[in-house]
Amino acid sequence: MDEPKAEKRRGRPPGSGRARPAPAAQPAGEKSTRAHLIEVAERLFASNGIDATSMREINRAADQQNASAIHYYFGSKEALITAILDLRMSEVNVARLAELKALQEAGLAGDLRALTQVFILPLAAQLNDGSGANHYIRFLAQFYASQQFDIWAIAKDRNDASLSRVVSLLHAILPDLPRALVRDRVSIALRQAIYALADWERDKAAGRLNLALEKEAFVANLVDMTEGALAAGLSPATAIALARQGDPG
Repeated sequence: MDEPKAEKRRGRPPGSGRARPAPAAQPAGEKSTRAHLIEVAERLFASNGIDATSMREINRAADQQNASAIHYYFGSKEALITAILDLRMSEVNVARLAELKALQEAGLAGDLRALTQVFILPLAAQLNDGSGANHYIRFLAQFYASQQFDIWAIAKDRNDASLSRVVSLLHAILPDLPRALVRDRVSIALRQAIYALADWERDKAAGRLNLALEKEAFVANLVDMTEGALAAGLSPATAIALARQGDPG
């Protein structure tokens, strides 16, 4: 759902004949109510799950005296999720596109290691190592697990440009693999990276003793593993399965 659709709902709540009162204006220099609600929602979604967190809980955790504040700014949970993605996912996409451009200008478009770094590092840059900057990685892991929302439909316009470019460059490096297989590998690798980063962040926040690697080493090892997965040869079993399936496109 695009943000403009959420804007249309600001006037009247469903089933009400009266317009909502606007929340009180914030003093100059203070974080806006909208930005504060986004940060609180991201944190609660990350810790409790998308489906299990209600708009009312977010409003309460954000200390909003106006019970309709969150509906005034977003209108629906999907619009709130979209706002989080607009803030974080679009940032990752822009960073990855910039790195892809630099990669090509440096003549490294055919370097699998360099491409894997560009694929993974903009996402890993969102990792919360204790600074409390954001909770996007764990939010994203919860989003993938949501039964209420279709992440592909909502996220499509926010990361498609950079991921499609990664697929194209990877297919050029591995021309013997069907493009559909390359695309699937990128999709699987992305999900694996998100869950791995989310688990590391969760362990770090909990102070668990089984956290063997600190952030720099963990991310570098994740890039190593992702590179190996992307470069894996086509096994006879996969080749046979693809032949039975026919050209997946």
